[in-house]
Amino acid sequence: MANSAQLSKNNKNAQIWTNWGVNTERNFKTCIKEVVATLATLYPKYNFEHQGSLSNQTLIESYTKYNPGHVAKLNGSNGGSANPDGGIIYVTCNDGTKMPVFIGENKHQEDNPGNAIERSLKNITIFKGMLINEDYFPYLINVNGPIVNERKGSLFDRITQDGGFMPANVVHVKSNPKTPRLRPFTISLDKEFQYDKIKQLSLDIVAESVSYLVSHNKL
Repeated sequence: MANSAQLSKNNKNAQIWTNWGVNTERNFKTCIKEVVATLATLYPKYNFEHQGSLSNQTLIESYTKYNPGHVAKLNGSNGGSANPDGGIIYVTCNDGTKMPVFIGENKHQEDNPGNAIERSLKNITIFKGMLINEDYFPYLINVNGPIVNERKGSLFDRITQDGGFMPANVVHVKSNPKTPRLRPFTISLDKEFQYDKIKQLSLDIVAESVSYLVSHNKL
């Protein structure tokens, strides 16, 4: 049985790990806010907007545009939405519509069988549906914590398989219109939160998204 000194040490260590997760999420949100503030300088002729969620109603609009004959019915989630940690950055297009140039998700997990990472697949699926009519996917998932180690590589493969097993720590935004079901996205893996790295990855994702929208005469 652990003595009082050992119990105190264990509790202190547990608090450190708990705070690590909380601080990682706070740092991620702060980083994305700084990215949003930077965009006005980098792209002075465009208008950007930062929102926190995507509604089910918006998803239905995307599905209906993709297939006008599609019949959608919500089973009680009329007010349902997806709320990624870093929110969604939109740019206003030539016709006044708003298109996402960045979607950010942050996951912190201990070195245990928890499912925080696997739950991220839910939002990935939702936002792919949002962009079902496009050939780009400006999604970033940042994974931090003790779970990021060589022994748990197969766990991350469960995420990357959804984008075709794309390499981690590399920006992936545009997809091939000839293979529309293969939609790579960006996954960042680090044991500790890397502020500068996440900021640069986010800016690169925005740049790729803007490039795509310009090439398709939307901007």
